[in-house]
Amino acid sequence: MKKQLPINTKPILACYGYESYNDAIASSDLYVSDCVALIDNICINGKSSAENPFAFQSDSLTFSNNNGVYEFKSVSPALKTFGILYMNVSGNIDLSFCVMHHLYTMPWSYIAAFAANSLDELEDEYIRTTQSPYLLGYFKKTGFNKNIGSAFDSTNITTESTGSYWLRIKKCHQNIYSYISVNGEDWIEYGCDTTDIAEDCCIGICIDTKEYSYYNWLYSNHLQIYCCEKLSDNCVPIDYFFPVDATGSTRISPFVTENSIPCCLVDLLGIDIVQLVHCCIDNNMCVDVCLNEKYIENRFAYGRYDYYHFNMIFGYDDSNNTVQIFGYDSQSKASASVVKYDDFLKAFSRSNKSDIIIRRHEMSCFHEELNIKLIRNHLEDYIESKDSSWRYPGICQKRKDCCFGLSVYDCILKNESNFNRFLRDLRIVYFLAEHKRIMMQRVKYLADRNVICKDFSESLINQSKKLFDTATTLLMLTMKYKMTKDKRLIDRITPLVEVTTLLTRILYVDWLIKYQNVNNICQNLLIYLNKIVRHYN
Repeated sequence: MKKQLPINTKPILACYGYESYNDAIASSDLYVSDCVALIDNICINGKSSAENPFAFQSDSLTFSNNNGVYEFKSVSPALKTFGILYMNVSGNIDLSFCVMHHLYTMPWSYIAAFAANSLDELEDEYIRTTQSPYLLGYFKKTGFNKNIGSAFDSTNITTESTGSYWLRIKKCHQNIYSYISVNGEDWIEYGCDTTDIAEDCCIGICIDTKEYSYYNWLYSNHLQIYCCEKLSDNCVPIDYFFPVDATGSTRISPFVTENSIPCCLVDLLGIDIVQLVHCCIDNNMCVDVCLNEKYIENRFAYGRYDYYHFNMIFGYDDSNNTVQIFGYDSQSKASASVVKYDDFLKAFSRSNKSDIIIRRHEMSCFHEELNIKLIRNHLEDYIESKDSSWRYPGICQKRKDCCFGLSVYDCILKNESNFNRFLRDLRIVYFLAEHKRIMMQRVKYLADRNVICKDFSESLINQSKKLFDTATTLLMLTMKYKMTKDKRLIDRITPLVEVTTLLTRILYVDWLIKYQNVNNICQNLLIYLNKIVRHYN
């Protein structure tokens, strides 16, 4: 047997931190893609229609017909994705189609067959007016549903979230018949209702995948960062800030659930770890295990010394006795690789201190909204180098012996020990570059949503790009130093860390000045910092 779970092998939080494995799952193309729907086998009055007899209406989706396969793509992940494929009809009509792909951006996204007196009725089917459409479609959270007038019914008929399904709607005078099918041949009548629909009406396909909740969550967070005061004191020297409660537990991503199994139980209960992996993956769960990377190819410690690190297993193939793992390669970058069962068993750690982490994508039952207030708060904490846990009194532990925000750069240059760790551990400089990359993407995302005024968005985007380019240069120089040990490079690396600090401060302060009405002190600070940067350049 063979199975591979969908993950993003180049996740947005790609380089380093506790978020990366969760993000690899949550940002998979199964949940985050510009292709929101594929529809095939459209039949009108029982006859296949390869040509396009429909009109299309949408501000957020594009539509194309490729040999009878209708593809819908999002214009921007910052927009609510809604579109209508329709035709005006007079008299009776029978329409059926196959949904080949349905991107679930949130639990209430749907693709539905509809019949309505006008397209205005479809703008929001939950806001009832004098007339309402007939809607039958697959909703991620509740299965098939229909809306008629003010009535709302649901059933326990469901389909595989990744499989195809068929919908059919038939208008016969004022009667609306609806059907569902798993193969396009055996139809189950779902409803037969008398409606207020007129002789002349419109019928078609309605697509509403709502907002991309993943991006709302991603860009509401990941502004504030922290590191250990002594970079060599912790196996995770730098990371994004996220609240940790009094028990030490946290739910980093709202889209991924985590459960743990103590490793000691594997031996005590006689569990075959390979069979456990099979069982988890067959049930759509990734397995995060601690492995001795001495036995894992493309790892820095491979064949050299014992080094234990967590890697996430997301696939297996019995035909060649391998598992697919996702972890940090010899260049400290997140990457996927294939490992033989024998090497996996050698590498598997049965330490009593280790847990096996089970991860699965779980669509939240609430809409993850963009949190502008959280963005502003973390921007302020970043500039002031404050521990953001103070914003969560009573429910968040304070991190001991840590630096936050801009003080992270001062910490790197604080002493020889920290700076040497920075030069030696590429994960730190990868992380800093990643942090700037996400900031650049965040600015564009908020500009696309019109959260940032267009008069200022262009300058902010240019500043954020300049900051990312500077951080990338710092990354390249640090990698070159690690390979060559050319001490002359240190004379270029040290001031570049300082410039990155200043550019970051400028971008963040500029953001607050333009959009949060910060006082004149900050404006004067911005002018001063710009002068310093010109001096360094």
